[in-house]
Amino acid sequence: MNNHYRMKKILFGIVNKYPFYIAYDRIYTKRINDILKDIQLPQAISIETFNLCNLKCIMCPYKDMTRQKSVMTMELFRKVVLESKKMGINNVIVSFYSEPFLDPHIFERIEFVRKQGMNVMFYSNGTVLNYEKIKKLLDNPPNKIIFSFDGGTKETYEKIRVNAKFDVVTGNIRRLVEERNRRGMKEPAIEVNCTIQKENYHELDAFKKLWDGVVDGYDFGIVDNREGEGHEGDLTVERSRLVYPCRRLWNEMIVLSSGKVALCCVDFDGKVVLGDTNNQSLDDIWNGELYSKVRDLHQQKMGDKVALCRGCSKLYRAAQVAWW
Repeated sequence: MNNHYRMKKILFGIVNKYPFYIAYDRIYTKRINDILKDIQLPQAISIETFNLCNLKCIMCPYKDMTRQKSVMTMELFRKVVLESKKMGINNVIVSFYSEPFLDPHIFERIEFVRKQGMNVMFYSNGTVLNYEKIKKLLDNPPNKIIFSFDGGTKETYEKIRVNAKFDVVTGNIRRLVEERNRRGMKEPAIEVNCTIQKENYHELDAFKKLWDGVVDGYDFGIVDNREGEGHEGDLTVERSRLVYPCRRLWNEMIVLSSGKVALCCVDFDGKVVLGDTNNQSLDDIWNGELYSKVRDLHQQKMGDKVALCRGCSKLYRAAQVAWW
């Protein structure tokens, strides 16, 4: 096991034991409440322009999605972006449970956001990034692209990212970097992210070696249980004695391709709908009764009263340290 996660397990074990958790709770709760006093807006809005993906990654619940596949109209997209700008939200993510390069309007959307003076980025699996798309992308570039790449070897990567080809995707990402550099451009920033899980945590060094000096940066995240338990392996940490607020409820707003606002990134099927941008403003939704009720429950350490949150590993593990 990676030393970072070994230390994390030890830390969580200590703060959960009596009497340490009492002191930790007092200090941590004060910090959370102090931060929440200053939060008026989310840091970013994620707009799912098209809820279609071409992969069946083993840790992702996309394959279990039952909501209708749809492309968000440009009219609704513009409305959401302009209302975000009016609220003071400056960061737009044009992806969610989707592969953005499958969206027939993705380049038009990027151009529109940039013309508003806002930042735009997205996550991609990189599988369909061909020469034509690279040219269009760099003609009107986003600020950043993060490619999801969960392995340091062909065998592991293709085991996790079902239907993706290791050599194709690495080649696509490298070509994008090379063409951007050939043009002398600084944007988009190109990064790679690895979701650490039991299938790949033994080859993090191989992942770093693969991308060191190629992309602008890389990052790691730990798998959660949105696709059920079983992918964490030795990366699991002890559940918290207490339930702390999930920071995502204050950090990010999620608009599905239908225009409905979902609870968070775990809500892949839009089970908890907090509003509908087709007939409500973003500001009314963000400050509305439904959103406020969920956030109040979390702030009162009763996030487990929300059905979707009750079984989420982020509530019992990530929330323990997310506010530091």
